[in-house]
Amino acid sequence: MPSFEFLPVMYDEERRQRYERIVFTAALTVEFEFDQGRRSVHYSKGESVLVWRSWQQTFKDVTQQLDRNGFHMLNASQTTEKDYVLTVSCVTMD
Repeated sequence: MPSFEFLPVMYDEERRQRYERIVFTAALTVEFEFDQGRRSVHYSKGESVLVWRSWQQTFKDVTQQLDRNGFHMLNASQTTEKDYVLTVSCVTMD
């Protein structure tokens, strides 16, 4: 039986982010073993952890991100519902 529950997906309008958290229904300790030794992380009952986050980008945000990351955009279009962006780009050669 899992010792956590998923909380509803939330939306932060200021940051334009969707995110999901889990809340622990019982205390839990996770142990990691590394070459340099062990590390334990303890979660208390009722504590929550972010498990997923997605930024909601506008068409302009997407095209600017591609430009910042070295892509030369040859063409870009967006669906009528504004759900998808299709780009034809090439990597900029310096």
